This record gives sequence, structure tokens and C-alpha cells, in this order.
Amino acid sequence: MDPNSLTPSQIKEMFGLIKAQPQKRLGQNFLIDQRIIERIIDNLNEAVPVVEIGAGLGALTFPIAQKVKQIVAWEIDPQIFRLLQQRNETQDPRPNLQLINADFLKKQNEELMPQQFAVVGSLPYRSSAAIIHKLITELYEQWAQAWFILQKEVVGKMVQGPPRASYWFHALNPWYDVQVQISRIAPSSFWPPPQVDSALIEISRKEAVDPKRIEEIRPWLEFIQRLFQFPRKQIKAVIPVEMIPESIDIHKRPGALTNSEVEELFQSMKEPLQRDDRHQTKAKREVIQNIRN
Repeated sequence: MDPNSLTPSQIKEMFGLIKAQPQKRLGQNFLIDQRIIERIIDNLNEAVPVVEIGAGLGALTFPIAQKVKQIVAWEIDPQIFRLLQQRNETQDPRPNLQLINADFLKKQNEELMPQQFAVVGSLPYRSSAAIIHKLITELYEQWAQAWFILQKEVVGKMVQGPPRASYWFHALNPWYDVQVQISRIAPSSFWPPPQVDSALIEISRKEAVDPKRIEEIRPWLEFIQRLFQFPRKQIKAVIPVEMIPESIDIHKRPGALTNSEVEELFQSMKEPLQRDDRHQTKAKREVIQNIRN
């Protein structure tokens, strides 16, 4: 057995020392399946620093530290962080490993982040969207690949295209390719076992993205969020009809729109307001202003 791996009994013993239980709200289901750990490690380039989000008890942290030149591991829970530090102290301290006890979403000290890095994390359902949004909008230039363990349902939404596409598919599609590496990770791969299946995905930044498109990431995400606010409604009920190009069927639902139709709709909504916009509806002006901001 790998000395870095943990068994359920060892995890229970560690929690006994701090007289605590894993917190469901923080997604504290600890990875114990060595095959999945090895699959993630095999993907990493030893020359590229790694940022790990949600280090937990170090199931991925310590094996990654053995392979890559630098790893910065974030853990939000102070009690879990103390256990993580204790595990690190009982091993040979690694100068390439930096442990940070902070909320990845709130920490503002960007100097703690490598200039270029890959991302790894087993993300809890309730914060996965916010974490990926931060990576896309604030740190886009700094990372090109990520490997995430996510709830299987979320992964399905990321890869399912038209006619049943979701917010996630269109939010990522212009800039990233999403590939499912392990389509099902059973609850038994974690302790305590979650009540849902998980999956392992790889998110890779597309090459040759027009720099002008990079500047549009925030307005694009705002647009997609608005478009999918009511995914079961026809787009004419979500977007003012006069803003929908004639080439797009106004009776379609958002998920049925093709990539090119979504792009065309986005472009039509971010057109600058004309000087003689007196005949534009208030709703149209508000939507355009939101996209431009």
C-alpha cells in the first residue's frame, strides 16, 4: 500500500483525535481509491506547478508533491488543515509543498499562486460552480488544464450538447474542451461515501483563442446565465423578441440552440446602443447595458 494512502479506519482515527465528524456542507468525502489517485497523477506534467483546491487529508496532495516541482494546496477547514499539517510533519518535509488554510474563493493574495499552473481538486457540489467561475474569469491566463472530481450529474451537464445543452456546456465551450476521463466513480471510492456517483473530468484550454474573445469572458457568462435562467421556457420569453436575429427560431428552448446560434444571439445583444434609441424598449436597453458592462 502506498504510504500516502489512507484507509477508512485511519480517517476515523484522525477525526477521533479532533473529536469531530466530516462535514457534509463542505463536501468532506475523502478519496481512498488508489486507482483514481494514480489516474490523476499520471496526467500531470512534472515541470508544471499544481494548484490543488480542497486538499482534505492529502490523498492527492502528497503523491502530487512527489511528482511535480511545486504544489500549492488550499484547505478551508482549520481542523482538517491541522490534520493535513500533522501528516506532512510526520513525513519528510517537502520544500515544493505549500499548504494554505484559506477559502480559495475569498483569498486575495494572488502572489501565493504560481504564474502558470495546472489545477486539481475534488470539488463539493455547492461550491464547484463558484470555483470554476473564478478560474475562468480571474485566472484564465494562468492555467491551461484542470482535473476535477465532480458530481456525475454536473459532469453530464458540462458535456451534453444541443438539443439538451445546459448553462455549463455553453459557458465553457468557447474557451475549453471538456473530456470525461472516468465516467463513474462509485461512492465506495470515498469515506464517508457520498450519496451520489462522481466522475473525473479534464478541462483543457483551447488553443488559438482570439485575444478579443478573452476580453468577453465575463459578459459571455452573464449572457449565458440570463439565457438559461429559465431553461424550460422558449427564448422569446427570456430575451426580448426584437433582439433575437431572424435566423433563430424564437420558439426554441435555450438547450436546443446550436453553438453558432448562441454566438449569433450574444453578438446581437452586445451591439452598442444607437443614438436614436428612443424606439427601443426599456427591456432591450437594460439587457444591452448588462452585456456591455
